Formats: sequence, structure tokens, C-alpha cells
Amino acid sequence: MDIYCAKLMEFEKFLIDNKIVLKDKAKYYVDWADKFLHGINYRAEAIDQRTISCFLNSMSKDNRYEDWQIRQAAGFKIKIFSRKGTEAQR
Repeated sequence: MDIYCAKLMEFEKFLIDNKIVLKDKAKYYVDWADKFLHGINYRAEAIDQRTISCFLNSMSKDNRYEDWQIRQAAGFKIKIFSRKGTEAQR
């Protein structure tokens, strides 16, 4: 298992343990996190409001995504910043 997979599993656990999303929905937020991280070449230092906004903007222009998927991914934005905030407190 590589470090990115382990981090995504940790993120899923964080979402569930902190009751940020329901257990059966956590996998969808992990999927958005994976798609976003892939887009920034898995560089943690690139996670900021600008790159997440670019990610959401690119989704909105992509016909493969429905409106509800874009809204769900926008919810991921809040979740990932919640995660970063807890890491900063460690």
C-alpha cells in the first residue's frame, strides 16, 4: 500500500470518526479527494483555496459530471480544509 492510499484511508476514518459525513457516504468524499490530489500531482503544499476552486471550475465545465456531483465535490472542499485544520493543530 502506498502512502497516498494510506492517507486516503486516514481521511476516510477522520470523516467518519468526527461525524463529518455518514459512513456510507465517506467513500464518495474520499473519491473526490483522490481526484483532486491526482490533479495536483499529490503535492500537499498545493492544497489551497485556489487549487480547489480550479478543480471545481474544471468539473463544472466537464460534461461527464452532473450538478449534484459538483455540489458533492464542493462539500469535499469544506471537508479537506477541516482535515488540514486538525493536522495544523497536531
